Amino acid sequence: MAILGCSYRMAELVTENERISICSDNQAALRALDSRTVTSRLVWECKKALGALAAKNKVRLIRVLGHMGIKGNEIADRLANVGSRNIQEGPEPIIGLARSQIRRTIMEWTEGHGHLRYHSHKIGLVTDRTCRWCEADEETPLHLLTACDVAAERRRKWFGDAFPSLEDIRGTKASRLIGFWKEVVRCLQRD
Repeated sequence: MAILGCSYRMAELVTENERISICSDNQAALRALDSRTVTSRLVWECKKALGALAAKNKVRLIRVLGHMGIKGNEIADRLANVGSRNIQEGPEPIIGLARSQIRRTIMEWTEGHGHLRYHSHKIGLVTDRTCRWCEADEETPLHLLTACDVAAERRRKWFGDAFPSLEDIRGTKASRLIGFWKEVVRCLQRD
């Protein structure tokens, strides 16, 4: 985080009784620093460094728009560009993810995957893996997308064919697949 580097550099310069304005175009970093809850070691270190700097100076963080000709910000962008080309060293993950993003990704994944009996059977949550609608085959994504008799009208609505082939499904727009899948998952959650 450039703000942390700036804080360290200002502390090295033994700056006291100064007005320090740190400009950044990184909205995520500024929001993280403004938050009362800290979940990242990097944010915690940055808050500590800024606090130490603010103990002896008047410090302001200012959000600026990127690529607007602010000299320090342009230099930081160039350095970040150079740094992104280097091989990263250190513990994984190199790029941190917010817990909320991780949670959202897991929830989106389970919405499409976790409600199917075939998958739930594989992980030991249910004993029966047959389709709860037609009871003719295993409740898999392929079955619901191509073969389940009860889902035929939904497939006709979304794909224009009640019993499309796998090749037809592969040629379908992602938005149609997602729409069909969300509708099917909602029905499965009710059953």
